[in-house]
Amino acid sequence: AAKDGIIESVEARNGQTMVKPKAGVREGDVLVSGIMDNDARGYRYVHAYGDVYAQTRYSLTREYPLEYDEALDTGETRTRYTLRVLDRSLPLFFSQDPPYPLCAREETEREYRLPFEFLPSLYIKSETYREQYTQHKKRTASQALEQATEELDRELREGLSGDIAVAGREVSNTLTERGTLSVTVTLVCRENIAREAAIDPPDSGAAESES
Repeated sequence: AAKDGIIESVEARNGQTMVKPKAGVREGDVLVSGIMDNDARGYRYVHAYGDVYAQTRYSLTREYPLEYDEALDTGETRTRYTLRVLDRSLPLFFSQDPPYPLCAREETEREYRLPFEFLPSLYIKSETYREQYTQHKKRTASQALEQATEELDRELREGLSGDIAVAGREVSNTLTERGTLSVTVTLVCRENIAREAAIDPPDSGAAESES
């Protein structure tokens, strides 16, 4: 099992099925075994494979203050440029300090290829600073919950990879003594949790000694 889950269906194409639907499994549990045992042929090893679909859960928890300071733009901006060729940089400004006491910074870099192949590319990096100020704000628990649900749901979905289907969502929240709202968003998913792993055959000498 690639992760914890509750088994929904097992489609074993080879090997011996070790779990049934509605059973809970932990990461690392054997779902389809490559060790076969029957009265006619005894123990034998096979390449076990198949699809095992399970209900899985992905959660995120974060606290949201009901009173907070938000940084807002004043509308003033200032941009600085730096030239770079190979490993040498040439700043086109003097002071290294930010131009505003409170600001947000965005950086971009563009490549300019010169018309001669033997000359290296020229890079121009621009750093744009937006002046900001802080504003004290308040919000209700329901407003914080709405924002939290949207943010955490988006982050969880962006973190999913592979063939994972979202079947549902659960949201819980608690008001803390710190004046924050603790919100947990859980996505209930359906995915194939089967992954192949090598079988370590028992040592032949040890097997003989045990018999």
